[in-house]
Amino acid sequence: MQMQTLQQVQTGNFSPVDYVRHIVAKGGPVGNEIKKLQEAVNAIRSKEDIVELNIVLHAQLTLDTMVGHTYLKPYGYAGDFEIIEKIYAQKRHANAAIDAWDQFYHSLDACDAVRNRKKYFKEVMVNALASGAKNVLILGSGPCTDLFEYLTENPANSLQFTCVDIDATAIKYASEKNAAFMNQITFVHRNIFRYTTTDSYDLVWSAGLFDYLSDEQFVFIIKKMRAFLTDKGKMIIGNFSENNPSQYCMEVMGDWYLNHRSPALLTQLGVHAGFEEAAIRVEQEELGINLFVHYNTL
Repeated sequence: MQMQTLQQVQTGNFSPVDYVRHIVAKGGPVGNEIKKLQEAVNAIRSKEDIVELNIVLHAQLTLDTMVGHTYLKPYGYAGDFEIIEKIYAQKRHANAAIDAWDQFYHSLDACDAVRNRKKYFKEVMVNALASGAKNVLILGSGPCTDLFEYLTENPANSLQFTCVDIDATAIKYASEKNAAFMNQITFVHRNIFRYTTTDSYDLVWSAGLFDYLSDEQFVFIIKKMRAFLTDKGKMIIGNFSENNPSQYCMEVMGDWYLNHRSPALLTQLGVHAGFEEAAIRVEQEELGINLFVHYNTL
């Protein structure tokens, strides 16, 4: 059976599930097999084949692998701070069999987009500082690696950051990582739906949170946060676009579902929350997979 599958792969006459089975049997994808494996997974559409895919991949779905961590959700939710940190660092395993799967994971366009998101964050903060901003609110702050890098690279920073996250473990990790900068950061362990403050912010930033909210929740939160902005403040919200080539792989291999949105929808949601359409613009990281909508006060 293994020889038959190998022959099918070599001739191109093979089923997508058989190709995945072959890759698993040989110890993981290498070289151009990484792209072929993505194509094979994208071609698996029937419920029966998806069940078979999970059976075939079962041995790879351990916490040692990036795919396994994503699928098993050790913190109880998708996109936890640790998986984001591992994506930033392009974490690789010493075991060659596991490393092959980690390489496959990091090759996904969505992972490149997440890493680009960190770069975009740092550029936004540099611009905020230059514009005279003082206080920044970060919603769903996660590992705060983006913040750590910004503060490390900008020793003259005068921005003050308030970081809100629902995960106490994420806050513990982020506070330890940013121990040298605690005079510039306040961490708040709170559900964003319950967060309230008497402070005002020049910038509210969130990336990797609103993808999990419904449209109604999206509008509710930005309307709520709008009240915390200074007169000339702005809000920047990151959201995966409808142009995400990795979406299906994320869903069927990692059980990782996001609410992908278009620039038009992000604009519409802002208008529903009370922002003027003329004061809204949508930018993107270089791949166009992560969008960043800027909601400006007039």
